Amino acid sequence: MRPGRVIATRPTEEAKSKREIHTAAPTANRLKLDIEDGHTHGNEAELVGEVLGRPENALVVWHHGTMAKIVRHFPIVNPDDVPKHWPDERFDLIWVLVRQPGEKLAYRFVIVPQMLLADDLETV
Repeated sequence: MRPGRVIATRPTEEAKSKREIHTAAPTANRLKLDIEDGHTHGNEAELVGEVLGRPENALVVWHHGTMAKIVRHFPIVNPDDVPKHWPDERFDLIWVLVRQPGEKLAYRFVIVPQMLLADDLETV
């Protein structure tokens, strides 16, 4: 699926990292989309409400430490498959929420390993 919008965490005085914006930039540039950076750490429920309130597919680039928290705010049909936290040693994963056909607001959680490096593991 192709994102119609790219959302990344905006740096604040408390969370100064620009890593999320730097990570999102190449994809946003390639898709000719602006990065939406109106959300900050700690506002996960607000972010989810905004994503659910619009029909476009969204790429969300957030600090990996709170990704599980964000996913739990979505209506997931397989909540037991969502890890309690992002595995700290993994930098090659994409967490995808796939909108379920025929369901107004229901998503299936899927983990996609990028498998870009020789030693990447297929499992989480």
